[in-house]
Amino acid sequence: MNRQWGSLGLFVALAMVGVGCGDDDVVATDGGHIITLDSGADSGPSDGGADLGPVADGGPSCAVGRACDVARGCNGLLACQDEIAYTQGGAMGEPVYLPDGGTTMYNGLYFQGGYCTNADISNAGSREGAPGACDPNPADTTPGMDGCPACAKCTSIGPDAMGINIVQCYQRCSPSATSNPCRAGYTCDFGSQVCIFGCQTDQECQLYRADTNGNGVLESDPPAAGGVPPDHLTLDVAGGATCSATTGRCTQPGAAGATSGSTCVLDSECEMDGRCLGEMSYSDFPGGFCTKFGCDVLGCAAGGKCLDLGGGTNLCTTPCKINSVAADANTGVGSHDDSCRPGFACFWDGLSSPAVAINGGCFPGNYNAVTTENIGSSCNDPDGPAGDRSSDEQCWSPYGLGRCIFDATVGSCTILGCSMLPTDACGTGNSCVDLGGGTSACLRDCTAATDCSADAGRPTFGCVDLLSTGAKKCWPGCLATADCNTGYVCNGATATSLGECVLM
Repeated sequence: MNRQWGSLGLFVALAMVGVGCGDDDVVATDGGHIITLDSGADSGPSDGGADLGPVADGGPSCAVGRACDVARGCNGLLACQDEIAYTQGGAMGEPVYLPDGGTTMYNGLYFQGGYCTNADISNAGSREGAPGACDPNPADTTPGMDGCPACAKCTSIGPDAMGINIVQCYQRCSPSATSNPCRAGYTCDFGSQVCIFGCQTDQECQLYRADTNGNGVLESDPPAAGGVPPDHLTLDVAGGATCSATTGRCTQPGAAGATSGSTCVLDSECEMDGRCLGEMSYSDFPGGFCTKFGCDVLGCAAGGKCLDLGGGTNLCTTPCKINSVAADANTGVGSHDDSCRPGFACFWDGLSSPAVAINGGCFPGNYNAVTTENIGSSCNDPDGPAGDRSSDEQCWSPYGLGRCIFDATVGSCTILGCSMLPTDACGTGNSCVDLGGGTSACLRDCTAATDCSADAGRPTFGCVDLLSTGAKKCWPGCLATADCNTGYVCNGATATSLGECVLM
């Protein structure tokens, strides 16, 4: 179901509830070293004292993900992330509507039973980029190089109230279709492959956002102070979704004959254990989109295709053949690929030859009438005047992936997700650059800043060696004044972050 975790940005304002964890005096780590979890003797009862960490042999320990309480702490230098209580519905929250029009509420816990990690979310050490914080996008992805123990992984769980990503170390795991390698209250996330919050009640799994004001879109933004949200959360009890005690995931029986990629409103309209990706206010999935995450483990219903979108995301979609051409023979103007419905484009699966009949899967995309390559050229505000991303229509869009990006008054045309496309997808004079976090984009090659602004009117763009490889790309930033156009200087750059090209 479309589970609602609440606003992660409000985590720091939620009530903290301490819960004891029992007496785990002695635990053998996977390295064979004995860990004392309190200050009592190894074989004696707990005295409630502070954790002493590993025994005198000084061997390595890894207890990320274990239960804990703040008073007793965790092994080694780890911190105990205490439980956080939350409420769905009720007098102080957004109403949750039942099918008969009544309202309900239920309580839940984040970090059930406590969670040993590197820093709790009330500390600066859990904010991305802060001193001591782990790195969710390390240059070296070898386990142990992201600021977490090798048995753990630095993972972002969403922004705080200031919009800064909350990052913590979570226990690594291998997802399974039939079992749960994580402890009670947690599940192995298909994308990040770490032990993170599992479902706790059937109601969580039956929850979805309904278009209660009937305007055709779903608004999920929080209401203004004292206001009422235009749309509400509703329980789809008839859909039959439940919280699996075996896997810690929501499961639902699905609709007979449901296929991947179909339009939908409810998860229960999709295949077994499927999800309906809704048509939110930014129209990311026009008409709704039936899919299933973790299809590399769970598989897809008959006729569906499991598409690897990179970054650990595998989902079910409609099979199709990639089309690099924007024009559609049926309409004579820019249109969607014939084998995908309007608003969707065919993504290459990264494996099949372009010569085969089916070599991709449908996903939201943008085929349009622009037939001339314009990577790096200016486009309107990336968000568009009404958040409709209409500025994407100004950008060359082979494979339906042209986008107007960068959060500025004037954006820049690129192709997102180019690492999932044939090697010539970016066209002549451009390269596909891995930007980290599973994101890749086509950027213009350059040797001087004038290469970046000559035809685009972008003197504030620099010609920057982004990845320290010796190859420079056009980018809205700089590392030194030499990266900028004549008459501009690089302002605010450091050894680890880009500055801005500004007039002298």
